[in-house]
Amino acid sequence: MVINSNKTLLVRCSSCGKIAKYDLNLFNISREINHEFKCTCGETNAILKTVDHKKYYLGIKCFACGQRHFYRLSARELFCEDHLYRCIGNLKSCYIGSNEGASSPLNIKNIGLDDLISNEEYQDKFNNLDIVIACLNKLKELDEKGKISCECGNKNMTLEFFSDRIELKCSDCNSVQIIFAETNEDLNVLKRKEKIHLQLHNITFIDSLFEKNKDIKG
Repeated sequence: MVINSNKTLLVRCSSCGKIAKYDLNLFNISREINHEFKCTCGETNAILKTVDHKKYYLGIKCFACGQRHFYRLSARELFCEDHLYRCIGNLKSCYIGSNEGASSPLNIKNIGLDDLISNEEYQDKFNNLDIVIACLNKLKELDEKGKISCECGNKNMTLEFFSDRIELKCSDCNSVQIIFAETNEDLNVLKRKEKIHLQLHNITFIDSLFEKNKDIKG
């Protein structure tokens, strides 16, 4: 059996929200007892420990709930299988596995829309869940076309949800695009967008009320 020792670890930093990607060589790691994975902000995102090189313990500080989680993996599971872990609300928290399987399962391209729709915990957290879902679908469409970016050059965005809006945040420069998602007018404004370009170190808005006032002034 051929084993590819090159693996990838993906985890969202619980401190700054950035998705950190670590390229691993398991044969090198297998010679170590304790390996730490740090974010560029300085936070320790994950720890991979072993005692006998037969069982491994992956520990992360979960961005979803703020708690520390530990996952036990056998050597075979670590070397030969892909693992996508989830936390509260079925949110994806961590991935470790093949490079091919690491097509950013934590980022906007694979955001769990079905999880959001089906999970009763979310039903009363939004003023209009149908509008939120429709806005997410539009964002997913733009992202798949490479139409979401930041002035700093980054295209990797994090998402935060609020009762009346979605916030896109650049994981490099922390620029923010606030997208109101409460009314049909909000959705129609977003649907007319052919691209979203965050402004460097700035907060911008996609808002039906702002668009309406702009039309009146024009």
